[in-house]
Amino acid sequence: SSGNNAEYGGLYASFIGVLVYIFTGTSKDITIGPTAIMSQIVAEVAGGNTKLALCCSLFAGCFQALMGFFFLGFVVWVISTPILCGFTTAAALTIAVGQMSKLLGIKGVRRQFWRNIYDTFSRIKQTKWPDAAMGVVCLIILFALRFLQRWTEAKRNRADTQPTYHISRGKSTELHVALFFGVSRN
Repeated sequence: SSGNNAEYGGLYASFIGVLVYIFTGTSKDITIGPTAIMSQIVAEVAGGNTKLALCCSLFAGCFQALMGFFFLGFVVWVISTPILCGFTTAAALTIAVGQMSKLLGIKGVRRQFWRNIYDTFSRIKQTKWPDAAMGVVCLIILFALRFLQRWTEAKRNRADTQPTYHISRGKSTELHVALFFGVSRN
């Protein structure tokens, strides 16, 4: 051991999945590397034992490699949509509750879901207002950027679907239509 905390090893190791995926991957939308929900699941199973967390991660990686080697990706389609939606919603709630105390700057909050909620609200008077203000400003910026993205996409989609009418003679009308479709699809 180099004397560093386990967090640093995780940070340094997190790029290995991406490096391997460069050569073996086929999807641009997949999440590679440690995610918040996976980290929480491993932390819950390992209970602070770094060696157990490493073994769990190694086992999961070997399992994924074997599934890829035997082309078993179709097994994912067996999982029903309600199950996936429930897992995604639970993951989002778990992450949001876990970040709430950090957003408010409250220290010493337990990790378990219900205890985290209880500790956060029972220590709400310990809120560090500069931390909370920074968190709220960042959330406002994120939601504003998300709104701006959706607004520009909607505006772009409306512009693509509106017909254009050109009053002209002869072959120039065909040229205008060809230019319209050529430009609007890019």
